[in-house]
Amino acid sequence: MISSFTLTVIAGDVVAWKDLTVEQQEILATIQNEWNELPAKRRMRLKELTKQWDSLPEHKRNKM
Repeated sequence: MISSFTLTVIAGDVVAWKDLTVEQQEILATIQNEWNELPAKRRMRLKELTKQWDSLPEHKRNKM
């Protein structure tokens, strides 16, 4: 039997562009126009990565 499930996103888990700090917005500026289309989980992951931005190797920054 194949089961299905629904993923529920709690409103507090959705990161709006306006909720990012100025520094985070600068880091993520290249995806600003797509931000609202990204899944909530990806937004959270990207937000967390900005906290480590200075310590990321350049090739990872470029990939992001």
